[in-house]
Amino acid sequence: GFDSFRGRQLEAIMAALAGQDCFVLMPTGGGKSLCYALVPAIRPGTVLVVSPLIALMQDQVQALRARGLRADLLSSTRTEADRRRLLEDLQQHRPDTQLLYVTPELLATAGFMRCLRGAYAAGALQLVAVDEAHSISAMGHDFRPAYRQLGAVRRELPRLPLMALTATASDRVQRDIVRQLGMREPRLLRTSFDRPNIRYEGGCPLASRRLLALHACCSRRQPGEQQGKVPVPCTVIYCHRREDVDRVAAALRAHGIAAAAYHAGLPGATRSRVLQDWQAGRLAVVAATVAFGMGIDRADVRYVLHHSLPGSLEAYYQEAGRAGRDGAPSRSIVYYSRRDRERHEFVLRRQ
Repeated sequence: GFDSFRGRQLEAIMAALAGQDCFVLMPTGGGKSLCYALVPAIRPGTVLVVSPLIALMQDQVQALRARGLRADLLSSTRTEADRRRLLEDLQQHRPDTQLLYVTPELLATAGFMRCLRGAYAAGALQLVAVDEAHSISAMGHDFRPAYRQLGAVRRELPRLPLMALTATASDRVQRDIVRQLGMREPRLLRTSFDRPNIRYEGGCPLASRRLLALHACCSRRQPGEQQGKVPVPCTVIYCHRREDVDRVAAALRAHGIAAAAYHAGLPGATRSRVLQDWQAGRLAVVAATVAFGMGIDRADVRYVLHHSLPGSLEAYYQEAGRAGRDGAPSRSIVYYSRRDRERHEFVLRRQ
């Protein structure tokens, strides 16, 4: 457990208990989930958490249960009996489930909204927390159309407080999120986005030497490690194109580094296996497109390497922030060239 709060977590919890809308802007690894997770531990009732990925929900439910909280999720992966049990529990004045995770697609269905109206009337709901809230905005870097339907929560459950949480949102995206959700004078809780344990670097090696630079990082001894065989540091390598992902992973394997590729062009079973192996610590290096994004959470990532320029500053911060969540020294390195810049400028002009 923890013996103190970080940043403005306590303020977010108190705002939710007071029935106030709240916008939480905290850096990656800053403990956003605690802002809503402790609410039902203080006062009976269910907190509904909207999350974009089933894999992410499963990880968070498992972590919350390990801390003694009664968390669950509703998704297509559950049996009909489990879904019926959870929906019936929601209709109780004091439901057993403290945190219930759902996808935005489920929340948008008429049947589930009808169930929520019953739970709202019974006084079973305390809060709706919208995780990865930047996905609501078409101006954000991970736009998810189903998130645009979440404004129905405010219309159908008008007195239920809302909490939007994200690590990356410009002022314009923040305003769009507030408008789309129908938030009423939300309390803005922002903490420093400085991650002092991450060293940010950039370099422009010739294209032919980028693989050598990537290999050097993946082979480097970490501070405090003993002499002898050098373990491969946990590393994520982001590439712009799928063919670059495959090429980088193959080149690293040819140099004796067990690296896996991850992108949307691979079969779902392959992606799931890579993700599970990486999360469990069986795999140290993943080369990926931005498909290796939300829900990627491993504390001991020492390097986040960009094989080419990220798509935006927000995307870069989100991706670089996957390094060093355990607080240990880590590095984010971007490799770039004039050609990368010209490609991004071309895309922006077309948009």
